[in-house]
Amino acid sequence: MKDYGISLLRVILSFMVVIDHFYKSKNKKKSLKVLYYHIPTFFFISFYYNHKTLISSNINKIKLRFKRLIFPYFCWNTISFLINNIYYYLFKRKCKHTLFDFLQGLFSGRIFIAALWFQNILTFTTLISTIIILLFKNHYLLIFQILMILSYRFQYSGENYSFFKNNYKSIYANTYGRIIDIFPV
Repeated sequence: MKDYGISLLRVILSFMVVIDHFYKSKNKKKSLKVLYYHIPTFFFISFYYNHKTLISSNINKIKLRFKRLIFPYFCWNTISFLINNIYYYLFKRKCKHTLFDFLQGLFSGRIFIAALWFQNILTFTTLISTIIILLFKNHYLLIFQILMILSYRFQYSGENYSFFKNNYKSIYANTYGRIIDIFPV
């Protein structure tokens, strides 16, 4: 059965993504800060639809979830890596093309296609959630509540992003520095 409320919410959130990426305000105080709403809500929707799979402890269904996340992520990084090598070697265009760039793209989701950071973090969050659910079968909700409290504290203090910004390259800071922002799912 199709949930039209969630379908409408996805349209609104997609519009918020576009606004977030293209709206530039000269006045910083009046600029729209929608990042804090649409990204965590997309994660919430994802876990809403996969909650039963994760708590079922059905390893085959959990594996299928990871295949659906990892396969396109790996394929798009590989395709982009190959295209960049064609551009670099055939057309002499300066672009990221080394094996190191490819590995960084896999770990950060930002080298070739910057939007892949979302899928990187979704996969990572699914992995952490699955481990917590499997390890703490009867008490996983308590663990998630503790993690939500900690994530709100680190998100609104800015300590999480500052830690990654000060200690890691920007591609990793912009990916993993946001993990606390989306974890309150």
